[in-house]
Amino acid sequence: MARAACPGRSADGCLRPHHRSAVRFTTTMADGIEFEGEVPIPQWNLELYRRIYLLEQWLRRIVMAGLMSRYATQWRSAIPTEISANLKQRRRQLAARTFLDVESSDNVVWLLTLEELKQLMTSNFIWPSVKELTGLQRADVLARVDELREIRNVVGHNRATTPRTLRIFEGVEQYLGQGIDHFRNETLYSESNAIFSHAEDEPLAEAVEALWEPGTRQVFLQASDRFYAMVSLPVPPFAYISVPDLVEAIHDVRHLILAVYVNGVADEFSVVWPRGALDAEHQQVIEAIAAFHVGRHTELPYSEQDPKHVCDPRIWFYFDALRPGGWPPTMEDDR
Repeated sequence: MARAACPGRSADGCLRPHHRSAVRFTTTMADGIEFEGEVPIPQWNLELYRRIYLLEQWLRRIVMAGLMSRYATQWRSAIPTEISANLKQRRRQLAARTFLDVESSDNVVWLLTLEELKQLMTSNFIWPSVKELTGLQRADVLARVDELREIRNVVGHNRATTPRTLRIFEGVEQYLGQGIDHFRNETLYSESNAIFSHAEDEPLAEAVEALWEPGTRQVFLQASDRFYAMVSLPVPPFAYISVPDLVEAIHDVRHLILAVYVNGVADEFSVVWPRGALDAEHQQVIEAIAAFHVGRHTELPYSEQDPKHVCDPRIWFYFDALRPGGWPPTMEDDR
């Protein structure tokens, strides 16, 4: 589900959305051992932690999209009972971390262990959706996620890794990265979605069209086979979206939406949710975004905003500098 060109607005100076593509990076490979005082620190651990974090975020997004593709807004009821029982306790523990000022989303997919994530991702009831979103093979996913889990445990428990560990991880990263690339093209960077510029094209478009305010709020409805997106184009003062305010605005409907796609260099965003939602749920999502208006802008770039909001699982950034086949990402930003 992605945004496309602005639908038929020119007389009032409609701002056309930026071309959507991914951020491009180059890798700086950590090498050797550094001493912090008397303690040797293997730099491969630092490199692995960063790349495992990145890989894991995408895997959770894939599972979330797979669940919503299959079950729409009833996705939480599809999680097996044996997993749900463990998640209830973990959700209760979130409140105890408040004083740490950390990202503490109660999205249950982000509460799963890697083993649980693997079980859910490869289960019979959502695997067809995951396969469609990634193009991967189930047996290979099972094997690669098992290897990822072992390496993650080593790094998480501060056991020293070696260049061989990193090479093993790169094999995991290369295979899963193919699926991630496919997923990114199916979601953040897809250009194959329908745009509804008039209410008669799609009944829900009427509610979105009613929010259009030239020069103040420029929105339209977009759809793929399974998801709607309410696209909000840049408006004066052309700064950045206040992500903390955005996260607050979607709080009460967070279980209904897949993600908010945010342009990493502008104040453009798209709220994405299942077409299979109930009529009342569609309205709730639209009303939540309609309320996100006053105070939506800030001069702070996203890299300087509160990380616990910028890194919220529902916030998915995209960038204009897509490198074809650009997985895994690296660190040179070509924006």
